Amino acid sequence: FGFEDMPINEFVQLFINLTNESIQYLFNQIMIERELQVYADEGIASSYVASPSNKPCLDLFMAPPPSMGIVGWIAERLKEAGNQLDKSDGESFVQQRLNPKFRSHPNYMECNPQMIRAVQLEKQRRWGFKPDIFYKECFQVKHYAGVVTYTVRSFLEKSRDNLEEHIFEVFRQSTEKDLQDLFTQDAATAASKRLTVGEKFVVQIQQLMRELESSSNVFVRCIKPTPHQKPKLLDPQMVMEQLTMGGVVSALQMRRVGLPDRMSYKDFLQEFWQLESGDYRVKRTKVSDQARCEQILGELIGEERDTSGAVILQWALGSTKLFMRSGVMKFLRNCCHWKLKMGAIRLQRAYKAH
Repeated sequence: FGFEDMPINEFVQLFINLTNESIQYLFNQIMIERELQVYADEGIASSYVASPSNKPCLDLFMAPPPSMGIVGWIAERLKEAGNQLDKSDGESFVQQRLNPKFRSHPNYMECNPQMIRAVQLEKQRRWGFKPDIFYKECFQVKHYAGVVTYTVRSFLEKSRDNLEEHIFEVFRQSTEKDLQDLFTQDAATAASKRLTVGEKFVVQIQQLMRELESSSNVFVRCIKPTPHQKPKLLDPQMVMEQLTMGGVVSALQMRRVGLPDRMSYKDFLQEFWQLESGDYRVKRTKVSDQARCEQILGELIGEERDTSGAVILQWALGSTKLFMRSGVMKFLRNCCHWKLKMGAIRLQRAYKAH
């Protein structure tokens, strides 16, 4: 599933979006931030400027005490309320807990009547009807994929993960002693102290992220081509929005201005030593691997400029490895193939001459 922005976004949409926000963070870490860190570790300057991290958005939901995110505040409110929840708790939870706590957070926006009217009009245009939402029970979150308006109407009730008191009472009055033992007053008290649904979900997300971080990840992006359920339709703006919000455009920009192909100096020379000029073949034992690599690339890879006239970096020497732009390695292999072919032709010519 992907990010959701439904006519009314409640408890379920919040955790669907939180999961996607976590996966997006992992994608950014692997595809962009870790790539930039490699350049920094190797002492290579990169002209790419990474997009702002979405880590603050994750902290808005999942930060542990003492700062405590939205999930933690929901659990805290449930512990205070016990079984004494009523319909007005959602509104008071936003106005008395979330707004004062998070109104200064960069990813949190406190709602007002004008904002909600604008949201209702937009959703009416998109979905065909105006959702019944009230600004005092709403807040907005700036996700990586865009702004989502959440309604806390059922947040607290759906966060509970325990049986109602009257259900405990029914089983305590059972004529079966085994059932009575299972639903004692101590059991009811213990159940009320269990983790909320949100807290359990956060634990599961964190476990999932640890597993993904330790794995070899391949990301597959699913793109919805049109809002209409019809074949052979493509909405370019909608597709571009998905590619941008999903971080695909940033990853492509990174690859375009970056140096994605890299080899250690030793491996590079093992594959391309035949491209060295005569002097270096004689002095290979006295010249560093880095200098030999630099000589090969300096002689074979010409300068390239973009439309503005700025020089495009084709390769760079790191502290432990060589970095190359896409296409450079293919060109060098073609050169090796050409040199091998020409050597074979010369060998045939010499053989036939005798």
